[in-house]
Amino acid sequence: MNHGKIKCEALKAIRKKIAMENGIDYEPVFCNYQGTCSGTCPMCEKELE
Repeated sequence: MNHGKIKCEALKAIRKKIAMENGIDYEPVFCNYQGTCSGTCPMCEKELE
């Protein structure tokens, strides 16, 4: 797993924990992005919105 994917998974875990603590339904989408990313690919950015 590349550095970006590790960052992405950590950010998703943080968002999931915050949502759970605030009673918000949130289930991260599985990222099937291929290649090297910075941890904030377009799919991740859309999920943040």
